[in-house]
Amino acid sequence: MKADGKAAQNKLKKKTSLMEAAFTLFTEEGFQNTTIAQIAEKAGIGKGTFYFYFEDKYDIRNKIIIAKSTEILNASLLAIPSDAVHFEDKVIAAADYIIDRLAADKILLRFIHKNLSWALLENNRELSESFRGILEHAQKDVSVRYSDPVTMLYMVIELLNSACYSPILYGSPLPLDALKPKLFASVRAIMHTFEIH
Repeated sequence: MKADGKAAQNKLKKKTSLMEAAFTLFTEEGFQNTTIAQIAEKAGIGKGTFYFYFEDKYDIRNKIIIAKSTEILNASLLAIPSDAVHFEDKVIAAADYIIDRLAADKILLRFIHKNLSWALLENNRELSESFRGILEHAQKDVSVRYSDPVTMLYMVIELLNSACYSPILYGSPLPLDALKPKLFASVRAIMHTFEIH
């Protein structure tokens, strides 16, 4: 039993090393300029071993995007203040965390740009469990019900991901601090369109 546990741990370590190496190379050298041989070499793993974990460099890139997006979205749920009562306020708190996290890591922003919601769509078990939790919070907010909360959250995440890109990187069309109130008003407007009256 211990040998199986050690083998599984070793596999996870190799897969993680490959993903970390690929992320570094993709963000420093560019996706098109990176080869599988370079990823394997940087990870300290044989090129043939790469194919045990991933089909090709598109597959590893997609899995990195899902992993990074899942990490951000899960962390945003943990950032929700415990005293937030209304679901709308919880979504705004999570949105604020996501924006600040992307602003603090511009490399990550560029890498996952337009793909943040993909983790939600990929039926990622870890993420869907977290979102099940936040959707349960929505149901506890008896003052408001939503017709399709999953689609609503998808739209909110898509808005955040696309609207923040230029303000974070270029300060255009507005600096991020000036954009946030308008963005949060838009998030609330999206949520209001899904409300059941």
